[in-house]
Amino acid sequence: MKEKNEELFCSMPIPKAILVLAVPTVLSQIITIIYNMADTFFIGQLGEPRQVAAATLIMPLFMFMTALSNLFGVGGSSLISRFLGANEHKKASHCCAFCIWTTTVSAFLYGIFMLLFRPVLMPILGANEETLPLASSYLFWTIGIGAVPTVLNPALAHLIRAEGYSKQASFGVAFGNIAVAGMGIAKKINMLAFAVAQGITQGTLPLIGYNFTSGNRKRMLAAIRTLFLFSLVVSITIAVLLYTNASGVTRLFINDQETVQYGRTFLHIICSACPMTTMTFFTLMYFRQPVRSVSRFFYPCCVKEPLTFPSCVCSATSSVLTVLPGQPLWRK
Repeated sequence: MKEKNEELFCSMPIPKAILVLAVPTVLSQIITIIYNMADTFFIGQLGEPRQVAAATLIMPLFMFMTALSNLFGVGGSSLISRFLGANEHKKASHCCAFCIWTTTVSAFLYGIFMLLFRPVLMPILGANEETLPLASSYLFWTIGIGAVPTVLNPALAHLIRAEGYSKQASFGVAFGNIAVAGMGIAKKINMLAFAVAQGITQGTLPLIGYNFTSGNRKRMLAAIRTLFLFSLVVSITIAVLLYTNASGVTRLFINDQETVQYGRTFLHIICSACPMTTMTFFTLMYFRQPVRSVSRFFYPCCVKEPLTFPSCVCSATSSVLTVLPGQPLWRK
């Protein structure tokens, strides 16, 4: 590893080190989200809520690709940074190669699976006669064709970031179509806040992992405390901005009054949970340390899942407005 990166992990002031790692990470996350929001923006300009609804129905399947990239990208970067901290460079190299190939194969198989099971998945996601052909076509291009590059891009960024090259790494429920469109727009907007929270915590993970295995626990704990403050302040700021400008931001995507009203209501609900979502990322990052490998499994099982299941039941048996309060629990 180059001397400059050694300085980043070992001696650079904690706030500066977090900014060096986190800011490019956040920017790369935002670029990915803007790419994902662009289709909703242009579809919304057509003024047809059913087309926005079709894109919204596919969003859970698209978000699963983010989970795939995080599985190998974030998990791999955490392990690589710990190998580097222990001066085991050969193991770090093998880990990186394994993550790249496994990510590629997994994404390819996922895209093929989605294409083969489109007739089964579309009704489960809530597609009706109006949205079925539109949603099926959208799935073909964004997941069937785009799965490998979509998954591989952020995964490679995470793996490169593990060595300190943060700058280089940057380069269905059957409700009405209008309600689904409003919810989809609100979720796409909220993904910006989601990306910032995710970027801050994931960007700092190599710093914490490196100092964990190098034995510098004082610097590791200082990084965790600073990260907590950064994350909380940023998430509250974004939540306030989106909450107070919910109608105007939603109207940028579509100028249908009823859809805007749904989008505003949904965005208000989601924004209220932004700080909680950020703290969830922070907690998961903390439990990714190797000494807590068992705890990071029991954390979601004992804390999150007992809350998630009742929220799913309420969402399935109540009105559309009960879906969004449970969303922060499903995010991670």
